[in-house]
Amino acid sequence: MWADKNKNKFRIILSISVSFLVVAAILIGYYIYSNKVKISKFRDDTEVSASKSAELVKVRVPDIVGKSLDLVKNEAKNYNIEVLSYEFDDTIPDGCIISQTPGGGQAVLPGFTVAVNVSKGKETKILPEISGLSLAEASSLLSNLKLFPVEKRILDSEFPENTVIGYNDFSPGDSVRYGAKIVILVSS
Repeated sequence: MWADKNKNKFRIILSISVSFLVVAAILIGYYIYSNKVKISKFRDDTEVSASKSAELVKVRVPDIVGKSLDLVKNEAKNYNIEVLSYEFDDTIPDGCIISQTPGGGQAVLPGFTVAVNVSKGKETKILPEISGLSLAEASSLLSNLKLFPVEKRILDSEFPENTVIGYNDFSPGDSVRYGAKIVILVSS
């Protein structure tokens, strides 16, 4: 008799425990299902998006328009950069990104590639003052403007030897086309 009473108590406790576990499983299942259907954001650049079959982690494409290509390449950790073209642009400085695809802010999978067009700067360059500089200084200044300096030596008693006198065919402040050959007069 004592065994029958304990069996009944055991069955009641077991029945309550199983019912509790079933309710808990239902609640946990509902919580998991409802959170997988929603889109949850983690940090500013990461978004978790899940479907019924799989969970995908996406990242936001950074907005890199106007930034230096070299800087962007150094900072790119979870994406690649592919240069499509180099173009003249009057507003975007030389070496900076004019446009990008995909655009900044779009959600994509890690390891994506951003295709960019890069500025060559203005098509025309303004010649700086070079009189009195060394040939190396003047050449560096013009090369940085994407111009091609060519040395022409002339006798000139006014300037010390190996000092730049000026331009052969131009004056400081003149506009010249990108990549132009510029003859520099150097005292000998």
